[in-house]
Amino acid sequence: MIDTFHQIQTGRLKLNQLVSFPKSDRVDSTGELANQAVHQVSVSELLKLMIRNSDNSATNVLIDHLGGLNIVNEEIRRLNCNHTKLQRKMLDYQALQSGKDNLTTSKDIGKILVRLYHHHVLRNPYDSAMLQLLRHNANQSKLPALINQKSVIYNKTGEFPQYGVQNDAAIIKKGNQAFIVVVLSENGVQTKQINAMQQLGENLYTIIFH
Repeated sequence: MIDTFHQIQTGRLKLNQLVSFPKSDRVDSTGELANQAVHQVSVSELLKLMIRNSDNSATNVLIDHLGGLNIVNEEIRRLNCNHTKLQRKMLDYQALQSGKDNLTTSKDIGKILVRLYHHHVLRNPYDSAMLQLLRHNANQSKLPALINQKSVIYNKTGEFPQYGVQNDAAIIKKGNQAFIVVVLSENGVQTKQINAMQQLGENLYTIIFH
């Protein structure tokens, strides 16, 4: 998402630009884009599908259009996320079997969310646009699930149930206060992981805002 907006900022991309959607980027049964009979999608729509719906096909199309894994990793290095690396596209089982996986840490993600909240990633209007995408994430079943609806939540979930992966990263704001919480879990049981995230979100909300 940040690399996309950075390329928009530098004039290499436009939000309304149409992007080809090759068959090789379609990941079956993961999101609505794979099931649509379309050959071109706008950058804006790809961002919405990737962030709001965790659409893996949209993510793969964006990776290609941005210039591939190496270009995205250059952006990751520019952001000083030293423990984050993109080594494969979404649901690339062949790459997984060869030992190539995507890596990050809660510290790297938390650091980016702090900068984004303060509009210190790309500055406005780009940071505000990214926050709005995160605000409308369709999956609110983890960290935000038990939190008072009067708060404003910007979050991005991730999951890979076959490998016991359940993740959520959120900015939770109420009035002029906010806190950031990032949970990355693997090799776990889905119901226990999600329940733990729900309880953590509720407990932190209660402690920080009351």
